[in-house]
Amino acid sequence: MKVTHEKTSAEKLGEIISHIKWKQVVLAEVLGVGQKTMSFWMRGIKNPGSDNQKKIEIAYSIVMRGDLDGKSNANELLKAEIDRVCAMESEGKDKSTINGNIARKKISVGEYFKIKEYVFGKEKGNLSKVYLFPSTGGNEDDWYKVGGGSLLFYKFILAERLGRQVTTRVDTDTQLVFKNGVGSVRRGSDIVPQAIKLGYKAEKLKNGVVVVDLGREFSRAEIKNFLEREKAERQIVENILKPKLNYPKVAMAIRVLAEYLSQKVEQIKKENRETIGRQLLEPAIELVKIYHRMANGHLDKVDAKREMLSRVDDIAAVIVFMDAGQILELKARTRLGENLLEVRHQIEETL
Repeated sequence: MKVTHEKTSAEKLGEIISHIKWKQVVLAEVLGVGQKTMSFWMRGIKNPGSDNQKKIEIAYSIVMRGDLDGKSNANELLKAEIDRVCAMESEGKDKSTINGNIARKKISVGEYFKIKEYVFGKEKGNLSKVYLFPSTGGNEDDWYKVGGGSLLFYKFILAERLGRQVTTRVDTDTQLVFKNGVGSVRRGSDIVPQAIKLGYKAEKLKNGVVVVDLGREFSRAEIKNFLEREKAERQIVENILKPKLNYPKVAMAIRVLAEYLSQKVEQIKKENRETIGRQLLEPAIELVKIYHRMANGHLDKVDAKREMLSRVDDIAAVIVFMDAGQILELKARTRLGENLLEVRHQIEETL
């Protein structure tokens, strides 16, 4: 008996392109994503989110039926039909849902730290549970964070069974700093039904915290083993990226700016997003490149300082323009300005 499997998004995208004889960039435009994202999907490096999976399903159905065969404006017709079907399906549904669950409302910085304080307290003596708490950003993708002992349990126990991955980093908050760093988890609310399916007790509390009980307490020896594995993984990365020169405060300020910029570009009004986003991100990317060239001994420190300050000025000019046009909310523009000032300060003081 022939065994069949459900086609992956990558396979469906490949069949669409093969059938209609488009380049990847054309299909990317139809689906409303960048060419790089499309390339990642087709190579299976990343999987599309639920909304984009739905668009791919619609496109696949229309194209493989042959509805667009021989039509010169096939891309325009397909995009219009995808938009129409998505609009029809959204009617009558609660727009605050993600994957059938009630979407998490965006929380303020104050609420975030209140929730983090709650989890921070629960982490004291935690030997058996994973606590995930909502992040202030990425509300549409339901981003959560995990830190402390929960980070180790999530990374080496739960995530492996769920088929998920988590990248850890230093906890850059100035208060309630988790000892093992933090990790970001996409679609955090989905972990509850997934964990229950695996036989764990899991729930989402009223404050948005997701709790997964792993069913037993882990010994100090087991936790030490997790820490050694984590240390070994970090050492591998550090050895690859280890620079000849190290200016941690400059590097941290640039990284925080770049991460915040990439989050906020998505909040810029759609009509301005592509142009303004490029004007913000390109100099930020150059900042990172210049720093690493200098840190690895490929650029003189004086020249690096001059070039980095020039990129800071480029970003500052865009922020002034954004402020005048109210292109981004005041709080975000203010935070962005503060991050930029910190980068300038660290560059001028350190280099």
